[in-house]
Amino acid sequence: MKKKILCVDDELNILNILRELLIPEGYDIELAKDAREFQSKAVSFKPDLILLDIMLGDKNGVQLLDDLIKKGHCLQTPVIVLSGLVQEHQISLAGAGRKFAMLAKPFKPAELLGQIKILLAG
Repeated sequence: MKKKILCVDDELNILNILRELLIPEGYDIELAKDAREFQSKAVSFKPDLILLDIMLGDKNGVQLLDDLIKKGHCLQTPVIVLSGLVQEHQISLAGAGRKFAMLAKPFKPAELLGQIKILLAG
C-alpha cells in the first residue's frame, strides 16, 4: 500500500514542486493550501506523514497541528516542518512523542526525500 503524505503550504509553487517530487517516488499525496484544508484533509485523508509549513497565511501551522492533536487526530503522525522561518521558530514537536524533522526553504529534494524515508521507516 502506498504511504500517504499530506503537503501543507500556502505557496502554490511549493505544493506543485512537492507533487512533482513525491508522486514519481510512489507516494499518495494530498495538497492543502490553507488552514481549513489542512484540518479537513488531516482528518479525512489520515496521512502517514505531514509536510507542514509554519506560516499558513495568518495562521501558524504548528498551532493548527496542536489543535488537531488535542481533538485526537494525527496523534503519532510524523511531521516534517518546511519553512523559511526555521531559524526564527525553534519549535519542538518532540514533546508530543512524535517523530519530526525541520528543513529550511529552499529545501534540497534529495534531503527531503531522505528525511521522508527515515520518518516513514519507523
